[in-house]
Parts: sequence; C-alpha cells; structure tokens
Amino acid sequence: MENNIFINIALTTALRNYILLKETKDYSIANDFLIYVVGMLKNIYGEENIIGLYEKGDEASFTYLLKKYNVDEYYVDKFYDDLDKYYKIDINNKITKKFEYNPYIIYIQEDLINMFIAKYHVTKFDPKYFDKFKSMLFTLDNESEFVREFTKKYVYDVNYIAHYYDSKVGLLLSNFDISLKRDNVVSYEVYEALGMSKDKVDSLSYKELESINNKLFKSFNLSPIDTNINQKLLKKIKEDGKDIDMSFKKPIQYILITLLILVILFFIILKVMGVI
Repeated sequence: MENNIFINIALTTALRNYILLKETKDYSIANDFLIYVVGMLKNIYGEENIIGLYEKGDEASFTYLLKKYNVDEYYVDKFYDDLDKYYKIDINNKITKKFEYNPYIIYIQEDLINMFIAKYHVTKFDPKYFDKFKSMLFTLDNESEFVREFTKKYVYDVNYIAHYYDSKVGLLLSNFDISLKRDNVVSYEVYEALGMSKDKVDSLSYKELESINNKLFKSFNLSPIDTNINQKLLKKIKEDGKDIDMSFKKPIQYILITLLILVILFFIILKVMGVI
C-alpha cells in the first residue's frame, strides 16, 4: 500500500469512511454513495474479508477476493477504474457545487450486480437474498430518502439499475439462456466489420460472445451502456481496426492450430522413441 492509498483513492476513501461510521456511529457520514458501495461489497464477500484485507494493506489478496466467484480480472479492473472516475466527478461536483450527472454510479452498480450474480452461480445461496441486495441499490423505490434524492440528482437514467438487476435475476432464476439476437447490445454490423459473419456470431454461445464484447469494450475504452454504442464501435474499428487482436475474429482457428501442433509433436516423440 503506497502513500496510504489502498488500490486507489476512491476505494481508500470508501473503506475509511465505512470504518469511521462503524466506530463513531456518526450517521451524518452515512449518506455517501461510496459507503453503500462498501456495504454491497460486504454483502457479497463478507465484512471481515473486505475490512480485514484493507487494514492489512494486502491489495493483492483483496483483488483475488473480488475474483473469488469466477469473476474475470477484466471486471475487477473495470470496477476499480469506475470507482476512480466516479470519485473524480463527485469531487468536482462538490467543489464547483454543480449537479453534473455521474455515469459511474450506474457502471459501479453494474459491476457489483455482476459480482453478486457470479456468487450465486458458485454458491447457490437462498434466493431470498436477492431482495436484500436490491434494497441496497440506488433506485427510486429505495426506502432511503437520501438514495432516492441522490439518484434523481446524479443519475441520468433513474430506472436503468432496477431494470438491469431485475432482468439479471429473472434470467438467472428461470435458467433462461439469453438470446444473442434479442439481448446482445452489439449489432451484427459491428461483428461484420471485424470479419465475423452472421452465421458465425449465431453459432457462438452467450459466454463466448460476451468474452469478445468485453475485449472490444476494453480495447476501445467504451461501456456497453454508452449511448450510440454501435456507432461508436464502428467508428473505432474503422479508425483503429488494424490494431485489434485477431483473436476477436477467429478464436477457434488458434485453438485448432495449437491442437495440430501438439498432435505433430506427439507423433515426432513416438517416432524418436521407435514406437512408430
């Protein structure tokens, strides 16, 4: 932990304020989005783990903890980055006394929802906890007046998170496999610009397509809920497409080539040994 900063200033501030609230019972500091973020992390990973690793200054183990339920490292890095960017806009709002919408309120909650869903996939906890987690989200029907007013003031789509969470949980509990053509945010036109045919896209599983999408968003520093996301992707591909990792286009080819090389090596070893 460098200069008493744990991962980044946003996460450090969140954890410090949470501990201060616990120690002082000063509920005037409870009305803070970052305090709620720590509460959601606690709900997913346990307070002892979250606070304990912070107090030890063990950043590596903290990151490992967030990946505990098969959460991809990309999502953990995105979570840290979203926290950092939220914090910068929040500080600017407080200094300038402006009420600029902060898109990272949505992005951070998406990150946390995905971590929570990942936990269910691994642990299959009692579904009654879905309602408890939802009660912590920044929605217009939250019991907290602070949460409702904060949402109205700083979130540009006040209904998005409630819909996002309900759709995620609904699909999870119904064991429904998401239709790529209906629910995938990336259009066929984008994949075609990358050299992938419609038939090829349709043949991929949701997980395979999600992996490709994540690489796209990360490569171009975009978010799936950005406005006009497909137009932005097409523009980026046109401008920077030559630099895109070819594994976006034809991941199966690399697997087949690797298998072919292993088979050839196997026969060479057998020949050297005199078996064939």
